[in-house]
Amino acid sequence: MAGTWKSLPSNCSRSLALRFVRCAEFGRVIREVCIAWATQVEQTCAKWADQGHSACAAWADRGHKECCDWAPCSWFCDAFYWVAQWVCDAWYWVANWVCVLFTTIVKVVCVVVSFIVEVVCLLWSIITVFFCLSWADGGTAFLLTDGSVLMQECLLGYGTRRWWKLVPDQNGSYLSGSWHRVHDANVGRKYFASAILADGRLLVCGGEYSDASGANAQDETNRCEIYDPVADTWTEIAPPKDGAGTSWPEIGDAACALLADGRFLMGNSSNSQTAIFNPAAGTWTLTGGKNQRSSEETWVLLTNGWVITANCFGHPASERFSLTTNGWTVDANIPNASDVVEDASKEVGPGVLLPWSAGPALPKSGKHDRRPGMPAGHRERAVRHRAREQPERRLSVTHDVSGIRRRRRNAERRPSEQQSSDLRRADAVAAHR
Repeated sequence: MAGTWKSLPSNCSRSLALRFVRCAEFGRVIREVCIAWATQVEQTCAKWADQGHSACAAWADRGHKECCDWAPCSWFCDAFYWVAQWVCDAWYWVANWVCVLFTTIVKVVCVVVSFIVEVVCLLWSIITVFFCLSWADGGTAFLLTDGSVLMQECLLGYGTRRWWKLVPDQNGSYLSGSWHRVHDANVGRKYFASAILADGRLLVCGGEYSDASGANAQDETNRCEIYDPVADTWTEIAPPKDGAGTSWPEIGDAACALLADGRFLMGNSSNSQTAIFNPAAGTWTLTGGKNQRSSEETWVLLTNGWVITANCFGHPASERFSLTTNGWTVDANIPNASDVVEDASKEVGPGVLLPWSAGPALPKSGKHDRRPGMPAGHRERAVRHRAREQPERRLSVTHDVSGIRRRRRNAERRPSEQQSSDLRRADAVAAHR
């Protein structure tokens, strides 16, 4: 039976300051793009003036050398040379002055236009706040172990530092839930490695695009941080280090997987290095490297604890990671007829694990298992309600969800202790995926 989609509650904010910041971002982008264009024009113009001066001086030198060397003809040649040099120098200074004047005018216009945009934004923000028309553009979302949904806000195609949480109502319904602004992250990022850890915290690392340098750029950042949903805090952690003890300069859009023992396996988008983060110790450990760089790959945890991936570089080969060897091994090739990698961009789609009868020994939930102030009974009802309310979640894994539903019904018929264990396991699987 086909699933259905339902609209979640609006995350409209009546914060005038927030609405103005969102709108003013357009003015800032206009100003930065405009000034960058003017600066490029100035540099091109100055280069053109330099080339013109060089060509003019070369012409004067060549004319002086080819001129006669007997008087009074030589006097005329010398006079011609000095006049030509003067004309060349005058050309150079006038051309540069015109370049600077033009670009200065353009930059002033850029600033004025951005100021006008900000004034319009202020007026528009008042209107939108009054009618509650200010929403956060959705970005990457995560299902936390307390049943809430954490979502990054995006703006103008980039990830921002702002994050939102959708909290279900007391019956566990997201449709009747409410959005709340959480603490801002230290870095705004887009296309990054991430995982919900066993203790309920969110780990994010890298980013193909980020504002770590102050403005959004394709910088392949190496910045990592952890969000604690109970304390509502973001804490930065150091990136992995290579064998020489040097921090990875780039992480970027790294591939990753949460291992069965609760540790976090992550690659480096720039090379074949991989590392494991231990949440309990807060440390990184290098593993044996891959045979190919892991950029753009999708890593999937298998039931036996291995991590499998189709190589984007060197496809149609595949590799697998084993905790036993703490390293990567070349696996079977993907048949050419079904090669899943797009060759031009070296990208691949998502990988999912189909239903299984006995899953990996996923870590049990920890201190963040319960939403602050939420009774334990509500917690269990929220888990059951979420399972009923989101059948499409299982459809994202496979169309055959009858086995999962049957196991859930069987679990609800078992004694309460076993039932609670099964519910916690189902929630851990959901958080891992």
